[in-house]
Amino acid sequence: MKTAQVVASMLVLAALGAGIVNLSGVLADEKVSLDQVPAAVKTTIEQHAAQAKIIKIEKETEKGQEIYEVEQKIDGKVVEFQVSAAGKYLGPEAEEGEDDDGEDDDGDEEGDDDDDEGEEDDAEETAIAWDQLPKAVQDGLTATLAGKTPGKVTREVEGGMPIFEAEYEAGGAVQSVEVTENGDVVETEKAIPVSALPAAVAARLQRVAPTATVEEASLVTVTLYEVTLKDGEKRREIVLLANGHPVDDEED
Repeated sequence: MKTAQVVASMLVLAALGAGIVNLSGVLADEKVSLDQVPAAVKTTIEQHAAQAKIIKIEKETEKGQEIYEVEQKIDGKVVEFQVSAAGKYLGPEAEEGEDDDGEDDDGDEEGDDDDDEGEEDDAEETAIAWDQLPKAVQDGLTATLAGKTPGKVTREVEGGMPIFEAEYEAGGAVQSVEVTENGDVVETEKAIPVSALPAAVAARLQRVAPTATVEEASLVTVTLYEVTLKDGEKRREIVLLANGHPVDDEED
């Protein structure tokens, strides 16, 4: 098995105005509403959901293909089905462990995404004091902060895993770093002047939103791990974030 660390740099543009492409969900599943999905996808979802309650819809990318995963409640059980970006129904998938009162067997309410490993449910960002951080988190943040004092540290759960973020100022720019509970860096973010955007990025923005004004820009560096697996004659490459979530999974 070969393991390689790949650092991908992306430019995340905030408050660009109408017409700018939404970059959220590039590296993770993106929750969307029924009204936000393409018309063909919405039609298929409505046909197969019928009168069942839709709990949530997530836009995902699998092997380079965009799909929409729908969770709904039928007879007290959570059932999933997938729809392609073209509106093709890809089939259902039942979720076990939920009873008729809308609670999972472990007492959680409907729609909670606990898995067999006991992952936490996604939660809102909350502030946390430095001395309350796990030692591994302190060490991971300290290595990136390099002597800088964080102005704010927060904890939230993304995809069932705790993520800790520290904001600080360096070189006159607001920066932040996110680490896992083991102290592994997931991503760093640095505010940059709009004038520092690469020419190709500026040209792209001009094409997709010629009347919009770029108000803010950030340079985001995401840590990825590329792993090659071989099983018999089959070889498989997986790209993972530091929190263990897959970005890409290709099989030869």
